[in-house]
Amino acid sequence: MVFNSKDNKYDHLILQEDFGEQIKHLRESKGLNITGLAIRSGLSEDYLTKTEKNLTNPSRFFMHHLANAFQMDFDELINHLYTDNSSKVN
Repeated sequence: MVFNSKDNKYDHLILQEDFGEQIKHLRESKGLNITGLAIRSGLSEDYLTKTEKNLTNPSRFFMHHLANAFQMDFDELINHLYTDNSSKVN
């Protein structure tokens, strides 16, 4: 899954396969349930649940709201959730 970004800065980043599990782990580490994360982020419980199950391709909008909900800056969240593939040879 590739990050949907209009900012070329992140084009080389690939979602880690366990992206949804990482979101769930972050949520739980903050002591939040899905409802609490939905309230803090302004995102729907349904969308957050689908994200944790890797059923959605997150947008930049989603990631900004998620970062705010986790009290992280955007780059910190991106670095945590994505693998940098810019130096890998295919």
